[in-house]
Amino acid sequence: MRQLIQRSLPVLRGGPDFGDSSLYEVDCGTATIEFLATRSPIDGPGSKVPPTRVNLDSPPLELLEKASESRTGHSRIVLNAANWMYGGPWWRCGQEPYVVVTQTWKIERVKGDLSLDTENIEELKEYLTQDYEAYFESEGGPNAEVRREAYEIFEKRNGPIELHERGITAFIKSRTLTLPSDFKLKRIAETDWVRFTWEPKFKGQPKAIFYCTMVNAKNILTVGFSFVRRTPDSETYWLKTALKDIDRVMTGTRVKYRSLSAKP
Repeated sequence: MRQLIQRSLPVLRGGPDFGDSSLYEVDCGTATIEFLATRSPIDGPGSKVPPTRVNLDSPPLELLEKASESRTGHSRIVLNAANWMYGGPWWRCGQEPYVVVTQTWKIERVKGDLSLDTENIEELKEYLTQDYEAYFESEGGPNAEVRREAYEIFEKRNGPIELHERGITAFIKSRTLTLPSDFKLKRIAETDWVRFTWEPKFKGQPKAIFYCTMVNAKNILTVGFSFVRRTPDSETYWLKTALKDIDRVMTGTRVKYRSLSAKP
């Protein structure tokens, strides 16, 4: 009898609260970022209110934040965040949720003196792909540091370095991060996006999903969805639903341009 009841009930609890969201607009000069943030049951509603206007050429210091995550190292402005979780059915109420999902809206500054063509979403895709490779693999990057550390450790051991090649290879493989992949172009809510997935360690276990679009030639709007797993190896229960919810949540974000010349 209990099995029949369980099969008739939803296997998941939680998800974004589509019935309770707040609309925000951020004036960025030549463009306005408009987004709907669902209520966050974890942190409570309205825990962060985004600025209504940002001068991207000279943003206030209190809004700037140096990227601390091992992703890209862009300077960025965090506009807002929302979160939700997915848990098991009612008979798992006393247990940890499967995963906590955090959505963030950030404006990231294009690196160096480079300016992107706002009318060419393919150029943004190429920039993101090349930037990830340069950031991870160039000297000082996360993966380059793993390789340097490996040789530094094994050079201190007895015998020539050639004797330790298998150990070096295993050390590097266990600590190297996989670059973001599956870059796709998507048009949502009248805005063109580059969507990609980051699975730094294990295939099929994404750490985050990102959507990027141009605000202007020097600034990128990045909407990220990160996954903090509370129950290991539980993707079978929540990932498919989470991906559908993310697609729906993204319809609430768009960039509105003030002139035809600024519109990509």
